[in-house]
Amino acid sequence: MLKKTIFSVLAVFIISGIMALAGPASVHAAAVSNSTALLDWGSFEIILDSGMGLTWIKRGEDVVAYADDDYAFDGPYSDSDYDDTTEWSWGEIGVTASTPYAEGSGWTTTSEVGETVWALADGAPNTYASAWAFADRWVGFEISGSGYVTVNVDYSLDLYVSTDRAGDEAYAYASSYIELYSSSGDWDYDEDFLDYAVYDGAGDAFAAGGTLTLSVWFNDGEYGEIYAEVYNDAEVYSAPIPEPSTMLLLGSGLLAVPFIRRMLRSLEDRSSDGAAG
Repeated sequence: MLKKTIFSVLAVFIISGIMALAGPASVHAAAVSNSTALLDWGSFEIILDSGMGLTWIKRGEDVVAYADDDYAFDGPYSDSDYDDTTEWSWGEIGVTASTPYAEGSGWTTTSEVGETVWALADGAPNTYASAWAFADRWVGFEISGSGYVTVNVDYSLDLYVSTDRAGDEAYAYASSYIELYSSSGDWDYDEDFLDYAVYDGAGDAFAAGGTLTLSVWFNDGEYGEIYAEVYNDAEVYSAPIPEPSTMLLLGSGLLAVPFIRRMLRSLEDRSSDGAAG
């Protein structure tokens, strides 16, 4: 009777540990991705060779943002806005798409073309969250005279990625881009980007900045366009992590097996000795 009782208790002890191990993972600190890109439109300048003139024709702006996660959420969010006019003044638009664990934002103002995105995974089993955004601005013009058109604009990029545990992943991307082309087909571009991923408890931060610059030859009467864009992406994944208490429960139960076996053998020996006496 005693032997059956001890085995029953041990079985419940081990089975409870196994069931807890198979259940939901623990919530632990986050896997995080955060990315920002910015064009300083206050620094934007167009330089013409001597004897050239420029007439503005039109300009446009476009901003899109997206966010999604799989935390009992009913679908992704997205948002966008567009502005196109022949009136010569920089537009001002902004959009944001957000979920509980991801957000993307983009904007254009008289002084900035920028965006920022972030995504968070808090350790729930197989959790994924992502966000991306881009903002662009373009202008069209006509050139009189012949020579080089040079464009300069300052930019900055920042990203931060961090994970806490084995199985977690975090990725971030940030870029700034500008191009200039003429109606004859000549064009030039300049860009910079940051692209980084971390895994299994690692983390890091990066930054870049400077001036994007480009130059194209134009003939008298040619049409030209300038296109500028910032783009960001943030993604995180968190693998299921067993509860520490669950691992302790299961491990201690398994370690107890040899001890209980020895105890049972001792009881059996004593029982046999008593029967023999």
